[in-house]
Amino acid sequence: MIPIHHTQIGGGKVERPFRMGDRSLPRGTVLSRDEVMSIRISNRGSLIDKGYLSVWPRDAIAQQVAQHSEPQERHVVNCGFGRYDVVEGRKLNEQYLDKESAYLLAGKPLPANGKGEDKSN
Repeated sequence: MIPIHHTQIGGGKVERPFRMGDRSLPRGTVLSRDEVMSIRISNRGSLIDKGYLSVWPRDAIAQQVAQHSEPQERHVVNCGFGRYDVVEGRKLNEQYLDKESAYLLAGKPLPANGKGEDKSN
């Protein structure tokens, strides 16, 4: 991994559990820039080198915010047995929806005579 200069650190994530003062940090804990910078520089360097802590640059945060601010297209996913999910980068509904509700949430028109519908008119 290419080292990041301390002025460019934007935040970090705990990859292996460790203690920081009185606080025990389990794997997956996300640390803000201020929290990462509060670790003594020699200790911070050792944590990063030994894989206990991964850090990312400040620019990555700005790019991520810009990427998530763009609206994404919603998709209706057929889960079988009349159950549907609506996905927009992530699943939007907590429980399965019926077909009409799923298309309403997705903001799409209900398909006319689509697969699995009654075609006797």
